Amino acid sequence: MIKFSETKSNLTLDSFTMGHFFEELSLNDSFYLKRFFRGLSIYVHGKAVAYLSNRPGDKSFRGKSYRREIWNGCLIPTDRQYHPELLKLIKGTVVHPIIRKWLYLPHQSEHFEESILQIVELIKNKSVFVGIEPTIKLKMESAKKKSRKNMKK
Repeated sequence: MIKFSETKSNLTLDSFTMGHFFEELSLNDSFYLKRFFRGLSIYVHGKAVAYLSNRPGDKSFRGKSYRREIWNGCLIPTDRQYHPELLKLIKGTVVHPIIRKWLYLPHQSEHFEESILQIVELIKNKSVFVGIEPTIKLKMESAKKKSRKNMKK
């Protein structure tokens, strides 16, 4: 049973080559998907727990080139304090070169399958190592602008 994001698109895990690894999580009532910057964000237990990106061969971002593909794998939303532990625990993960606060498991990693299954297990077990609470900045920005206007008066 795959649930959809708030949008009315026909967004599914099948849209991404790595999606099938997360199907078991879709049975959770809190599971939902959201299209995000040409990738797919996965949410469970009120947290962003994974971001899947299928862009083989993409080694550049904003004019800078990288040695390896940077948008073809699974990004792991996590707090920086957990990086050392997760880097030891999950083979093949690295700090993402663009989103440095998250870890990255490249699809080309020789440990990809075993490592992505470990990530799913951590998510299922509600590990503190994986997942971040999404923040809503729009309301905060709007409140800041209003308070600035009131201060000028």
